[in-house]
Amino acid sequence: MFGEISDEGKDFMKKLRLKNRNSRMTVHDALNHPWLREDHLEFDSRIPSNRYDNIRQCIHRREAASRFILRPRNVHVLEGNNAEFDCRIIAVSPPVVSWYHDNIEIRQSTKHLKKYDRNNYKLEIKRYTPDDNGEYIVRASNGYGEKEYAVFLTVECNNNITNNVSLNSSDVNVLASAIMMAMKMNDRNQSKENKSTAEDIASAVITALSALPTTSVSNSKRI
Repeated sequence: MFGEISDEGKDFMKKLRLKNRNSRMTVHDALNHPWLREDHLEFDSRIPSNRYDNIRQCIHRREAASRFILRPRNVHVLEGNNAEFDCRIIAVSPPVVSWYHDNIEIRQSTKHLKKYDRNNYKLEIKRYTPDDNGEYIVRASNGYGEKEYAVFLTVECNNNITNNVSLNSSDVNVLASAIMMAMKMNDRNQSKENKSTAEDIASAVITALSALPTTSVSNSKRI
């Protein structure tokens, strides 16, 4: 088996197979060994590297690159909540998966948690703020190429919810009239008792609203 191997080659393998670790060659010793550094004078020419390039171009590697079999989805959350992107990636060679926000790689932190379980990869973001809005990219790369997928995160401010409720002058007048009528009705109903309950007030307001003109009640329903 080792008949065609030179003496220097046999010495190289022998020193790598020593049981005593302290006696084995180090990486630097192996690189400096005469068997690796020797000049092959019997060879008069070197094979051009472009011959190998032509062969590499003929190899079909598409199936060896990473593939997203479960893609992440766009996320819409309220400010202050948590949310996550998750995906499933398979590849012949294990990929390196990284996440980006606005073309800046996301690092592991208490706010950004990157998790993986076999082929499942997840990015969890704690307590979303408006600064977290934008495009997120998950990228999987290995020796055969890389694939990426982009998703978007939309954070809605809590102020937007309250701003959706607007009162015009007619609405204010309707509410004022309803409250005044409710207070009068409550005074009559509670003449024998000084203390009023929240249910009594609410019931009186509903009764007062129903007693207002139809146009005024329809305006109040927009609130």
